[in-house]
Amino acid sequence: MIMKKYLLVILISIASVVALAGCSDVGGDPSGEATATGMSITTISPTDVPEETMAVTEVPATEVVTPEVTPTEFVPTEPPTPTPEPTEEPTARPSVDDLKFVKVTEGENGTIRDLITFAEGSPEGYKEHVLANIFDHDDRTYWSYLNNDLNVELEMQFSVPVYIYRLDNWWYTLNKVYFYNVSARLSGSEEFVLVKDRSANTTSDETQDNISVGPVESVKYSFFDNSMLNRWVQFAELYVIGFTVTSETYEIDHAKGVIRIPGETSQDEFMEGLTLMGSYKVSIGFLPDEKGTVSDSSVLRISYKDVTADFMIEYLRND
Repeated sequence: MIMKKYLLVILISIASVVALAGCSDVGGDPSGEATATGMSITTISPTDVPEETMAVTEVPATEVVTPEVTPTEFVPTEPPTPTPEPTEEPTARPSVDDLKFVKVTEGENGTIRDLITFAEGSPEGYKEHVLANIFDHDDRTYWSYLNNDLNVELEMQFSVPVYIYRLDNWWYTLNKVYFYNVSARLSGSEEFVLVKDRSANTTSDETQDNISVGPVESVKYSFFDNSMLNRWVQFAELYVIGFTVTSETYEIDHAKGVIRIPGETSQDEFMEGLTLMGSYKVSIGFLPDEKGTVSDSSVLRISYKDVTADFMIEYLRND
C-alpha cells in the first residue's frame, strides 16, 4: 500500500514537470530571453500598463483671477464731416483797357417815366392838380402844392434800376423860379445822395438837370420857399432821359455791375437775352482772340451821352 502511495506521488510530480514544460511553448514571446530554467520572459510595454497603475504627478492648481470689467458708457459716433467740394477758381479778369469794344446796336425804345410810381407820403396835390398830371404828356395839367412849411418832398420810385442822364422838368407857371434839390437812391443803398443843387436856381419855365448817375431806384425832389408871396409849387411834366437793361435769361446785379450767363455764347444770342429801354448805345468789349464770342472775360457797355454803365460778364456758378 505504501509503495502505491509513493508511486502515485512520483507520477504526480512527473505530470507537473511535463505540464510546466508545455507552458513554455504555448503563448510565449519569441523575442523573450531564455532564463536558466529555459522559460521565456514576456516584455511589457509601458503603454500596456493599466492606467490605474501609472504614477500621476499632481500639479497644484493655479488660481485664475478674473479682472473686474468696468462697463464703458456708450458714446454715439458722430457722422464724418463731408469734405467740401473745391471752389471753382474764377477766371482771371483782364483789364478793361485790354479789351476791344465793338459797337453792337443803338436806338430808342419805350418811355422810362412809365416805370415811375410815387412813394408813400408824397403829397397828392390840390383839388384836381394831382401827381398823375406830371406824367400825362400834357403840359396844361400839373401837380400843385401849397408849400406852407417852406419844405416839401416829392419822391418817385422806379420799378427797375435806371441810369439817368438828365431830368427834364417843365413848370406850369411861366417866369417863376423854383428852388429845389434833387437826390437819388442807388441800388444796394438805403440812403439818398444829392445829385443836383438848385437851391440858388435862376432858371424858370423849364430846367434841365444833367445828373449822369445810376443805377437809380428812387428820385426825390425837395422844394424850398419859392417866394414870400407865392408858395405854390406847380409841376407840369417830368421827362427822364437815360436807359434801363433787364433780362429774363440772365442774372443782372446792378449794384455790383455784373451780368451772369450760363456759358459762352455768340454776340447775337447774348443780345437776344437782354431788354433795353430808353436811349442807348451798346458795345461789347472782347479780348483780341475771342472773335465775337461773349465769355466770362467780356464786358457789356451801355451808354447815352455822359452816363455809362459797364457790366462784367461772368458764368453762373452753383455756389
